[in-house]
Amino acid sequence: WNSNFERLERWKEIHGNCNVPDDPNDRETAALHKWVTDQRIHYKRYIAEKGDNENGEDPDSGKKNKKKLPSLNEEKISKLESIGFEFDARDAKWLQKLEVLKHYKELHGD
Repeated sequence: WNSNFERLERWKEIHGNCNVPDDPNDRETAALHKWVTDQRIHYKRYIAEKGDNENGEDPDSGKKNKKKLPSLNEEKISKLESIGFEFDARDAKWLQKLEVLKHYKELHGD
């Protein structure tokens, strides 16, 4: 996990964001994209399981929850947040487009 996080930090230094595209022509970029996607999935699972675990029950069955621990923990989430990682891919895409728009406005003024 830490080596992928370091790769993501380097990506952000170069590209200014943590939004790694899926590039089938570049194995390294494709692998980092998959890891980023996995972090978003693990985060959603973490949030869902955290909610389930607060009451100790599976909301669908009412039985005690015996799920495995999520792949992300608060420390990893904090590390990702510290570099501006967006856990929602739609938000990340929107913010990326906003930056393009800001750049356009700087260049053209309209």
